[in-house]
Amino acid sequence: MANDRSFFRQMLDWLQRNPGRALFWLGILLLAVIVLQNLEPTSLKILFWQVAQVPKLVLLLGAMVLGALIWEVLRRRTGRKAPPPRRPHDRY
Repeated sequence: MANDRSFFRQMLDWLQRNPGRALFWLGILLLAVIVLQNLEPTSLKILFWQVAQVPKLVLLLGAMVLGALIWEVLRRRTGRKAPPPRRPHDRY
């Protein structure tokens, strides 16, 4: 029992010291799960075109890239910029 507590204590200490690395590995694990779940082929119909037997993963990645491109184009056209970083002495 005492050995289990020390193991969990070591893991908790590691997580506190390396939160970025822990999030990186969690992201890699989630990406692997998404890839493995979406390898089956599927067909896609757009208006009167049909794309046959494309892996779902390719469709997901394509939709994400297309969405990011549209987001960036709209952001640039509307002229919205990220707010300037706040300095510690700025007031709300």
